[in-house]
Formats: sequence, structure tokens, C-alpha cells
Amino acid sequence: MQHGTIPGADRALVVDDHEISRHFTVAALRQGDLRVKHCADAGQALQLARDWLPKIIVLDIQLACRDIDGQQLAAEILQIWPGMTERPLLLALTAQPSLLNSTPGSRGLFDHVLRKPLSSKALWTAIGSKHPEHHETCLPEAGGQLRALFHQELQQRLPQLDACMTRLDLAGVAAITHQLTASCALCGAEELRKKMYRLNRSCRREIGNSQLSRDYFSLVSAVRRYLAEANREAMPTPTE
Repeated sequence: MQHGTIPGADRALVVDDHEISRHFTVAALRQGDLRVKHCADAGQALQLARDWLPKIIVLDIQLACRDIDGQQLAAEILQIWPGMTERPLLLALTAQPSLLNSTPGSRGLFDHVLRKPLSSKALWTAIGSKHPEHHETCLPEAGGQLRALFHQELQQRLPQLDACMTRLDLAGVAAITHQLTASCALCGAEELRKKMYRLNRSCRREIGNSQLSRDYFSLVSAVRRYLAEANREAMPTPTE
């Protein structure tokens, strides 16, 4: 596939409905002085692609909006792309690369498949340019914002997780913990990541409700400790 001088292009579009993942990718791209626009909506993504003609497009494959996923969105972008303009570098972002391999015609859509949780180094390697010096988990300029989003996400998703566990909706528990596992990794919350992953894995195995409950309450306790510690650190220090 020919893309011209992609590493020197100054426009990139990020399409991801997971807010923390989207902001991390945007921050990673801006490390290289790219102009970046981002959205979570397929309709807006199509409009930006048509009007802005970004040279790099990063698409979340598990996009859940407007009854269209990332693979379908990539195909639609290529359909509306001007014939006289070099096609963009298309990067697939997914926690399940096997989804691409199982879908006919999908492999020809994307130039590279990047696994979630993403690292800045992997992103810049896929682009074909030397990555900036500052990379990996929680980029310095975005770290505070990402952690704030992460704390908000935990507070919002914990009641949803509890509701799913109450009605033994294991598919719902798996979906929530799958997304939160990526958030934990991006924000450096390693203990929570391990417990999220353990509960996610337990939902997919026949281990019995007793073990499932232990994994769940272990996770909830860890989340509450994490948020309590974050709140203490955020409190202003008393002055004498």
C-alpha cells in the first residue's frame, strides 16, 4: 500500500468510544507534533475523514455506535476517500486481534493492528517514525487528565458492575471488566488490573458462583481502597 510520506504528515484522526483509551492515543500522537482530532461517533468520524483528510487514522475495532464497528467504518472511509488523494494510513486498535483474522476482507483494510492497552512506542513504530523520547504508560502531559478520567470511570462503572453481578449477567461483567482492565493498564494501576483481569477470566470459565463472588468482592475492595487513597492525595494539605 502506498501512502506517500506518512511520517511527515501533520494530521491524525482517532476514533475510539473508550474515553481513556482515546485520550491516551491522542496524547501519544501529539508528542510527535501532529495535529490530532478525535471522536467517539462513527458519523462524526466519517465527516472528519471526508472534510479534513487526515493522513493517519486510528480506529477502535470494537466501536459500538450507530450499529457500525471499526472495520465497517474503515471500509466506509475508504469508499468516500477522494480518488486523487493518497489513502490514509489505517491503524486498527483492538484488545482481540483474532476478530480481524476471523472477518473476511478485514485484513486488507488496515496497515497495522495495535493491541490494547496501547503503548506510545508501539503506535509510533506502526506509523513508521522514531517514537518521541517520552512514551509508555501515563504520558507526562496527559497523566493527570487520564487519572481523573480513570477515577470517574471507576465510580461510574462500579454500580453497573454490581448490578450485573446481582443478576448474574456474566456477559455484562466481562464487558465492563474488559474495558476497565485496559484503563488500569494505561493508568498504571497494576493491582487493579490484575484483579479486573482475574474477574474477567472467571466470567468466561465454569468456576462456580462461590469463586466468582470471591473474585468480585476482592476487586470491589481493591477499587474502594484505590479511590479512597486517590481522594486523600487530592485533599489539600492543612496549613499551620
